[in-house]
Amino acid sequence: MSNRTVRYPRATKRRVESDGTICVRYHNTDVVTIDPNGVITLQSGGWYTNTTKHRMNQYAPDVYVFQKRGNWFVDWMGKTYDFADGMRLNPNGEVFAPVNGWSGVSKICKPVK
Repeated sequence: MSNRTVRYPRATKRRVESDGTICVRYHNTDVVTIDPNGVITLQSGGWYTNTTKHRMNQYAPDVYVFQKRGNWFVDWMGKTYDFADGMRLNPNGEVFAPVNGWSGVSKICKPVK
């Protein structure tokens, strides 16, 4: 089974993998990935731009990424979290962030007060 690619505005592409994973790529970074279990992964690729945030907000369901005083945050299921590249938002409400990359180690994120 081959991957299907659909072109979106400018440098944005949406791809569905053979396992059902949906990837939204902006330039060379999959900014939003949604696996078949509904886990959403957000990745900026180091590009903390308005367009990157816009693509995340546009294609990640029920997620709002915003910036305040130069820092990025994510609203998810009524709670606000510090943004972390590679963070994973689980449908059950848990939010995980990588520790020193995704070498099998992650931490549960706590909401920002």
